[in-house]
Amino acid sequence: MEAKKRVRQLYLEEGLNCAEAIWIALNEQDLSPDQLNFGMKLAGVFGGGLGCGSTCGVIGGAVLTLGRWLGREYGEPRNEDLPKYAKAFCDWFCEKYDSKDCCDLKDSNNHKPICADMLADSVEFIENLLDEGLEEETCSL
Repeated sequence: MEAKKRVRQLYLEEGLNCAEAIWIALNEQDLSPDQLNFGMKLAGVFGGGLGCGSTCGVIGGAVLTLGRWLGREYGEPRNEDLPKYAKAFCDWFCEKYDSKDCCDLKDSNNHKPICADMLADSVEFIENLLDEGLEEETCSL
C-alpha cells in the first residue's frame, strides 16, 4: 500500500495520532519492528500539537522522519542539510495551510477528515523531498 493511503488508514481506522501515523507510513517499509516502535514512542508526544494545540503533529512526525534520514549519529558532525530540509517542509506546510499550529488547523467538531488530508499531502511532499532533494538553498544556519 502506498504511504499516502496508508497514512489515512493508520490515522482514521487504527487510532494513531497524526505524528505516529506519518512516522509509521513513511518508515514501516524498511525499519525493524523495534526501530519502528522506538520512533512511534518519540512521535507520540507530537499529537494534538504537543498536546496543547501548538505545533501540528503532522509537522512533528514529518521532521522526525527527516531526522531519521538526515540526522547524525552520536559523535558524528551535524548534517548541514537537515535544517534545510526541515525548513523546506515547514515553509511548504505553512504556505499550504496558513498556519503550523494545531489549534488553527483543525475544526474541533470534525477534524479527522481535515487532518487526514494534511497527512496525505505531507507524506507525498516528504517522499518527493527525500527522493528529489532541495531545489535551492532554503536556510543558512
